[in-house]
Amino acid sequence: MLRSLTLSNFRGFVDHRVDFEKETILIGRNNAGKTTVVEALRVLSVCQARVQSTSFIPRPSWLEGHCEGAGFRLSFETIDFDFNNVQHGYDKTTPAYIKAKLSNNNEIHIYIGKDSSETFCQVRKGQRHVVHDRSEISTKTFGITKVMPPVGSLLPHEKIIAKQRVNRYLDGYLAYRHLRNQLWERPAEYRKFKDLLAETWPGLIIQHFENDHGDERNEYSLLIREGRFTSEISWHGHGLQAWIQTIWFLSRVDKASTIVLDEPDVYLHADLQRKLIKVIEGFDFNQSIIATHSPEIISDVPFQNVIVVQKREKISRPASKASEIQQSLRQMGSIHSIQLSKLADKGLVLFVEGDDKSYLTDVAFKMGAQMFDRFSDIAIQETKGKGNWQQALGAADALRKISNGDIQAALLLDGDYMLAEERAAFYEKAAAASLDLTIWERKEIENYFINPTVIARLISQNASDDLEVDRLDIASLIEETEKELQQDLTLSYSDVMQKFYGKRYEPKTCFKMAKDHIDAKISSGQNLSDMIDGKEIISSLSRKSKSLYGVSFNALSVCKETRLSEFPNELTNFIGKICAKKFR
Repeated sequence: MLRSLTLSNFRGFVDHRVDFEKETILIGRNNAGKTTVVEALRVLSVCQARVQSTSFIPRPSWLEGHCEGAGFRLSFETIDFDFNNVQHGYDKTTPAYIKAKLSNNNEIHIYIGKDSSETFCQVRKGQRHVVHDRSEISTKTFGITKVMPPVGSLLPHEKIIAKQRVNRYLDGYLAYRHLRNQLWERPAEYRKFKDLLAETWPGLIIQHFENDHGDERNEYSLLIREGRFTSEISWHGHGLQAWIQTIWFLSRVDKASTIVLDEPDVYLHADLQRKLIKVIEGFDFNQSIIATHSPEIISDVPFQNVIVVQKREKISRPASKASEIQQSLRQMGSIHSIQLSKLADKGLVLFVEGDDKSYLTDVAFKMGAQMFDRFSDIAIQETKGKGNWQQALGAADALRKISNGDIQAALLLDGDYMLAEERAAFYEKAAAASLDLTIWERKEIENYFINPTVIARLISQNASDDLEVDRLDIASLIEETEKELQQDLTLSYSDVMQKFYGKRYEPKTCFKMAKDHIDAKISSGQNLSDMIDGKEIISSLSRKSKSLYGVSFNALSVCKETRLSEFPNELTNFIGKICAKKFR
């Protein structure tokens, strides 16, 4: 896995380091340097592809004073690399320099001079040991990076070309011109691609794929049927062509790779952008890096996975708080909403308290492509807390009146520490305003992901040294955390009861009533982890996991790791109801 990339005297960067996570989203305003970072990753991919078959040579004379030891020359022909202005500020006396540091502490050092004759790559085990011979290199020593080739309009007539040329430009700038050749030459990957395309684009199937068309019988024909319409692939719109090229890239790349996508949102509708993230997560690549301007993509990952590229700073690292991302979005001019168009199209708006959308989107994706598409069509609006639920009441009433009942509204609230009487009052007010209300049975949505099996699997996948964590160990940590937070839970319920009943009961009485209330819930089948603050439980578990196993996590990463069969029925039933508009 790529840990960091340092760019020195390279394009717009003087001396800058970018730190990466397993899943990284690169954002930044125009001219911030995202494209240059992706270009450097393309250069890195060429080096990694060459390292196992190269011939090592001594350091060339043009690098005297800049490095020592053996390395190998490179050709950037297939990635269409521009040697003009490669050095920062036209300083051609000093080579441009790219250093990649991997998670196994190995390093790749790349030097670029004034033209294509001056390229040199040096690989090191650790910081100091320069590799001089291929015998020191295995398939995992220096990793694999695959950058998706540029998307282009598919040729209306694609002729059969030599397999050697197909492979040469497989990851190059001409890849889109050879798409059918690639599909034909890679039958195993083609089968995977065909299934995934049908799964992710409902109603679309590949009907025929032949290689004996044209006057000289040397052209491919790839017919795609969408609904009742069948046509050659090149006749379809740019959005579908871009999706096809993206799905093919993901289908043919080895899962051990670091994959890189540069602004995949350009040709894709907002809902496809969100679906793309889910598809990539489903492949479970060694690492994924996406450069984007898309608020849909950015909002669907934990903020810790988002890196704001700023070339004038020394380091671009993962965001430490969500406000950093919001500020960057404002600078990018991306604060806008597509919710009104969804509302007009589907006649349904769902109000949620906070971050529920990201979790629900992931659940919907795992319920299948059709369910995901239907859920993505729903306008979702945050109320920023239960205290603002009156806004949802007012909006529901207003929308119903101005649309003559054609627009429906639904509201999803956290269970928090609500008493049965409070729940009943909420439901009564919502019904009067024609607002469909759902209140989680558990404290909040994060509580639905406190699953020892899933958390153990997540830790095992991210721990070093092939560590296998037992679910029983995580169950013990959950039980330990419940005991630590049980007193706070009792106090929280006691406070709610004091406010609800007023002076009718003394604080001591309310405290006893709270304990009895919790005991009754446990007797009815609930766990303490259903009632205690879910965010706090997962945060505590993450700290303990970091101490014990060296792995931290958050609720969204646990959600993404959860399989469909592991989601509680309450979550999947809600998705099904809201998508079918089956309200009480």
